[in-house]
This record gives sequence, C-alpha cells and structure tokens, in this order.
Amino acid sequence: LFAATARVAALTKLRRDETYVDVGHGVGNTVLQMAYTMGCVSKGIELVEERFLVSETLREALWHAVCGGTQETEDAVSSAAADTAAERHKRPPPLCGAIDLRQGDLVACKADIAACDVAFVNNYNEIFGARADAKLEAGAGTLDHHVASIFAAMRPGSRMLTLWPLHALGMSRTEANAKRRAAGLAASDDASFFEKETHILKPEQVAWRADPEPVATWCKSRDVHIEAYLYTRVRQATLGAGTTAAFLCSNRKCHGRDEPTQALSEKGGTLQDVCVFCNTPRRPARRGAACRSASSRAGGSTSVVDDDDDDDAA
Repeated sequence: LFAATARVAALTKLRRDETYVDVGHGVGNTVLQMAYTMGCVSKGIELVEERFLVSETLREALWHAVCGGTQETEDAVSSAAADTAAERHKRPPPLCGAIDLRQGDLVACKADIAACDVAFVNNYNEIFGARADAKLEAGAGTLDHHVASIFAAMRPGSRMLTLWPLHALGMSRTEANAKRRAAGLAASDDASFFEKETHILKPEQVAWRADPEPVATWCKSRDVHIEAYLYTRVRQATLGAGTTAAFLCSNRKCHGRDEPTQALSEKGGTLQDVCVFCNTPRRPARRGAACRSASSRAGGSTSVVDDDDDDDAA
C-alpha cells in the first residue's frame, strides 16, 4: 500500500503541520505511513478489536525497527524504564509525527475526527453504505451518511478522501450554483459547503518490483482502477462567520431560496435531507453507473450507482 498511501497524501495536499485521520484504519498501515513519511500527527479509528490489536503490534514493531539500537532510544528507555508502550509512542522518533490509534465507533469519535485536517475513508464498493453502526438511531442512515455528517462538521479548508461517493452530501458548490443559474437564481457562496473532485487511482510502477504495484492489497487484479473522491470544505458567507456548513435551495418557487439553511440538524448533528422552507429534497436521486471493479475488500461483488441530478433536488 506504499504507493497508494503516498497518492492519498498527494491528492489531499497533506502538510506536516496538519492532522491526518484514517476512519476505519484496519491494521493501521496508512496511519503509520503518514506519520513516518509525512511527519504529521496521524490518527486512526477502528471498530474491530482484532484489527486494532494488530495495528498496535505493528506500531510497536515499527517503532523498534526505526529507533531500536540508537543512542536516543537507549537513553529514553533507560530514563523511563517503567514506560508502557503507549507512553513511549508519545515520544515519536525524529521527523515522525505523533501516532494515535484508537478502538471506537463513529459516534464516540465524531468530534475527534471532525477536528482533523485530512480524513481518509476506505468505503470502497459501497461497503459503508450497506452497514449500519449499532449505536446509530433507527432511520439515521448508513455509515456513509454518518461519515458525510462528520465531513460537514469539519472546518473550512479540511479535506476528506473517500473511495465511494458520499451521496448524502448532495451537490457541491459548483453544481448547486449551476443549478441555481439554470433556475434563474443568483449564484452564491452559500449554495453549498464543499467542492468535489474525482480522481482515478491506478497501479503505478515502483522501484522495488518489476510489475506495477496494485492500487490496494485487497485487489486481485493488477488492472483495477479505483475512483477516489476528494471533498473540500469551503468557507461560506453567512452562518457562523462562514464556518458553519450551510446550503441554499435551488427551487425557484421556494420563498426561502436565498436564505441559507444549516446543513447539520441541531438535534443529533445529522444532515438535513430537505429544504426547511419547502421540503424539496436537497440531494439528487441515484439511478445507477457501474463501479470500475468487481474486486473489493468485502468480498468481490459489483455495485451500481449513479449521480444523475433529479430536477426537483434543492
């Protein structure tokens, strides 16, 4: 996953003075790589206990592999012989960012994730769309929906890279303003709280192997291309001095079409699905477009999704 993780860092323009988080970090490889190669604070959230325990083992082994036998490590260990493994990791090796791996769910860790600058979510082949968090209330939506609400809570300038589109976010600012202009309405910074880019991740040649490195370790084919979706929170004009995620209705018949609506509900912090003035659905309908690969970490099925705009969407 070395080249693929480096591509995530490049696409998100991750900087050393920022904080990275992997939502569902698995065995922790991307978290460790970002800390050791980018030098940034690197965090991970993992629900499954077995994967989390493996990540802790890998972190300890990598720390010893990088720092073991150096004078700095010997001095640190001798001066704090009673340190636990977790305490030693608070003093990362030179040029390595602090590492924070946690076992938990999205509900408990929502605020911590939203406070980060760059988030990576491996929801490839809609595996987060088909699973529900046990702590989410009935009707609260899928894990993808919950991830979308976390993104809306992030501060302007933050980025989230996913491997499946977050349909619950609705239209980007560019898309929403295009729809408003088509309806004879004025474009606005309050039209939406994010911009979106689509990138193709494909196998790349690396120095240590003769054939191209696969995009991800769970892909069975070296020809697999994966679409990655980069969401960037943008500053707006009105609510919270421009820091509160908001949107405008694109229905020209709506009497509140120029009044920004807070994207997150005050109760529960979930995304608003409709315009609060006219109940027009905020997000476009999904009708179907093929996923680029039949291979997935979850087992290898192909899903069909599309983002065709619904004329009645806000």
